[in-house]
Amino acid sequence: MPFNYNKVLVLGATSGIGWALASKLVQNGTSVIVTGRRQEKLDEFVSQHGKEKAEAVQFDITQLDKIPEFVKDIMESHPDIDSIFLNSGIQRGFDFSKPESIDLSSVSEEMNTNYISYIHLVTAFTPYLQKQSKQTSFIFTTSGLALVSD
Repeated sequence: MPFNYNKVLVLGATSGIGWALASKLVQNGTSVIVTGRRQEKLDEFVSQHGKEKAEAVQFDITQLDKIPEFVKDIMESHPDIDSIFLNSGIQRGFDFSKPESIDLSSVSEEMNTNYISYIHLVTAFTPYLQKQSKQTSFIFTTSGLALVSD
């Protein structure tokens, strides 16, 4: 299946799926902008793949109030971005049979990272993508947050 995009912003590209996907895109000739919280991992990615194919921008998507400015800066610097790959995610194990052990702030952090931030990002990026005369896309991966009982 052909990949019809030329420049992809990959959020959550400092490890795992995001890193692997961004690497595969570069190998297939697509330019990428990788983002994540860990600057050293972003720098490593650019060093490994070359500045002509990859650029890095440090950003933590859980800082919801900073998303509009981040999006504005990215799209002004790279108005030719035609695909946004939202990949950031976390999930921890909780034992709900022991409610006293549940750290509700961690649960909130998971929801913020895996769901709420995506709504903020899509809302902020959509006007920029809609202005383009070519096909654009959002691509999502998530941890699929789930509860499993014993």
